Amino acid sequence: MSTFIIVPVGGATNIDQILPQKFGNKALRLPNGEWLVAYDGTSRQLSDDIGISESPSGSAIVLNFSAYWGRAGKDVWEWIAANGGA
Repeated sequence: MSTFIIVPVGGATNIDQILPQKFGNKALRLPNGEWLVAYDGTSRQLSDDIGISESPSGSAIVLNFSAYWGRAGKDVWEWIAANGGA
């Protein structure tokens, strides 16, 4: 399973409704509206799966990541550790 961050851009999206329904605890909303998602597939496949590619869900960038560093709440680090983060 890969770890992705979805960054909404350019206005309103409906990913706040789609991601929890579709992925449950495999998705975590960050404080500024970005989402972490654990997903088996590529960035393109995830974008297609949630309606970003064809735009019914709004505009967002879907990024796969394998390395990270920074400062965040305990819930973020626990989610990353539980969902494939190294």
